[in-house]
Amino acid sequence: VSVRVKIGGQVNLAVLQMYIDYDEDLLEYVEAKNLDAGVMINKEDEKSRLRLAFLSDDNVTGSVDFVELVFRVKGQHGDKAVIMYDIEKAAMINNNNDIVTADYTVKDTVIHIY
Repeated sequence: VSVRVKIGGQVNLAVLQMYIDYDEDLLEYVEAKNLDAGVMINKEDEKSRLRLAFLSDDNVTGSVDFVELVFRVKGQHGDKAVIMYDIEKAAMINNNNDIVTADYTVKDTVIHIY
């Protein structure tokens, strides 16, 4: 199962840190594929949790595919796996080239995999 992590819409940020939680009884984390050469990704695979940190050299202002997360399904047919993600930090570069905290609204969003 592949899950794309993407920033879409009219965003304006250069830094994003998020946590992705998954049910390890049903999913096995395999790898993360970087989809944007201008973005650095740090991954920490803890028990049932991934931390993704994105850092761009300029503000991202449009839709960008950052990373594709790949999982192997371990559950039985008909089981429902849930992936949740929580944005912890977001920041942008202002006109003085300072990094400032950006507003965000997405927290604890659920993706269901059937």
